[in-house]
Amino acid sequence: MDENMHGAIEHWKSSRSGAWAGRGFHYQHLVSVFILVRQWAGLAPSGFLVPEGLDDCVVEIADRNIWLQIKSRKDNAFSDTEVQKFLNAIRANAAAIKGGRENRAGVVIENHRTGRVEADIDQMFADEWPSVFVCVEPGEEAVKIISKQVDTAEVISEGVVNDLYRLVAEASQENASLPYDQRRRISTTEAERRILQRLEAEDPTAIDRALASGALEPVDFTSTVSEPAFYQGVKVVPGHVSAGLVLDRP
Repeated sequence: MDENMHGAIEHWKSSRSGAWAGRGFHYQHLVSVFILVRQWAGLAPSGFLVPEGLDDCVVEIADRNIWLQIKSRKDNAFSDTEVQKFLNAIRANAAAIKGGRENRAGVVIENHRTGRVEADIDQMFADEWPSVFVCVEPGEEAVKIISKQVDTAEVISEGVVNDLYRLVAEASQENASLPYDQRRRISTTEAERRILQRLEAEDPTAIDRALASGALEPVDFTSTVSEPAFYQGVKVVPGHVSAGLVLDRP
């Protein structure tokens, strides 16, 4: 091995921190996608998901907010001490927010802790709160759910998951600069619309006939409609709601 090659190998080893950080964000986005898919499929309560909200991910449902720290580690398991440190931090943050809604705090990890069997992530919305959940392959599990729900090939479901991944990544980026009251939230309805649009483009047979024909269509409460003359009398569409036109203005 020549000296230049040896130097490149050593520098490669010492520069992996950025790559590992990227893997962590990748896993975090996939877990968010998996939660969105479970909500869409009716396997979890519908609501909103906030990527990079008050923590790595916050799920807002009717009666509570669920704060999640999402931690990945490919090879070695997390120790009890590490997980407890994550839990203490997120519990403190959640407890600092006062209001009428319950804030639950939990940690999602990629592998089981040493010598432990964690609760599966599908128990996240149960009344009993284990606090620590494991999700080994969120992307693959999301693909399986979509394929089963709409009876389509996994390669098409992978395209759906990729679309949702991009949606989560874009929402995370937006939340970096938005104030709390304008935070980017992904609703179950928006996830459904994305899924149906992708399926319609790739496999029209996978969509309910009424949706495919245009007789029914998903409601879009996220795309705002600018209508200065709204209060003079126009037909209301969902975009007016998201624009705040049908609600009292300050």
